[in-house]
Amino acid sequence: MIRREIEIVGEINSGTLAYVLAALEAPADEIDILIDSNGGLFEQAMAIYIALLHHPARKTAYIVNASSAALFPALAADRRIATPDARILLHQSAYSPPSFERWTAGRHAKVAAQLRAHDGEMAAVLSYRTGVPASIFRAEMQSEADAPLDWCLSTKIITEIRTT
Repeated sequence: MIRREIEIVGEINSGTLAYVLAALEAPADEIDILIDSNGGLFEQAMAIYIALLHHPARKTAYIVNASSAALFPALAADRRIATPDARILLHQSAYSPPSFERWTAGRHAKVAAQLRAHDGEMAAVLSYRTGVPASIFRAEMQSEADAPLDWCLSTKIITEIRTT
């Protein structure tokens, strides 16, 4: 049996995506995914989720911090184990335009629609991987606060809490 480890640490960006895709090219029967990330770019995190989800290995995520987009790689795992002091944060998508650009109402509206679509995709993935209605996750995303681990267990975001 071949076991591999993938670390997702820090901001998820194009470099993280390239690292994960390269790691998935190596044969593996089991993959441990270590996650300590405040999130990052939505599209790259979603691509990581899809690549991990479709990999045939049995996957276990070990979560220290899975905030925002960092939840996507965790959700691709068959088992999701959080440390007792893990931080898990669901929140609505946000974007901060560069201060040197001029933004019109139309541009704001277009970006707002994209952010709402991202929120919908996040809730849909959470629902798909847990079997819990997306509306439950949409409500939690509005809190902008860390989710209690007992709530994460009850909604199946994580499957267990234990020290690693």
